Amino acid sequence: MSDLTFEGKSLEEAIELAEKTLDQDRESFNIEVLEDKSKGLLGISWGKKVTIKVTSDTHSQTTATNEIQEGGAAKETLDKLLKLTALDGQVELNETFDEIVLTVSLAETEEPLFIGRKGKNLDAYQYLANKIIDNVRSTRGKRIVVDCAQYRARRKAKLEGMARKAIYSVKKERRSYTFPPMPAGERRIIHITVKEEGLKTESRGFGEEKKVVVLPPAQA
Repeated sequence: MSDLTFEGKSLEEAIELAEKTLDQDRESFNIEVLEDKSKGLLGISWGKKVTIKVTSDTHSQTTATNEIQEGGAAKETLDKLLKLTALDGQVELNETFDEIVLTVSLAETEEPLFIGRKGKNLDAYQYLANKIIDNVRSTRGKRIVVDCAQYRARRKAKLEGMARKAIYSVKKERRSYTFPPMPAGERRIIHITVKEEGLKTESRGFGEEKKVVVLPPAQA
């Protein structure tokens, strides 16, 4: 008998992750909801999570082991990268439906060094971890996300605020708004936020100089 925990943005997503990991239908294992924060005020979802415990007698050892090995290998890779850069940190491993999340705990004095200006160092660690694990994967696996001091959530909130200010400006002035160059992940947040407000965006430039442009309604 084996007990495993899984997380998802909804109960259905958490169960689907369990089915995929264990290579079994949900009817073949017992499910216990440990935490349900999928609904907020008035039943509206605010990006919370559902955690379940799954008890299985006959799950596929091969599939489960592959999932565990991938997450463990990602954690071990980041541990080695930290040592190479002389940072004394602890890495916590969590997995979602499509991501391996590695959260690094460091002394407060070392956090700015690890994160870097606008998260550039953090992105570099994340890029290296993904490239190293991709080289040993036989098939496409989960995306590895590296975080520290809740930087990803704080940066996302800031980008969404910047997008809303741009939307207000574009609607008021009826002129396009161009953001400074951003990495792909940050551009995606801008694109999604603007789209939710009914405007369109486009990307301009190449490589590190790629920018997001918010188009006024007349051009949308």
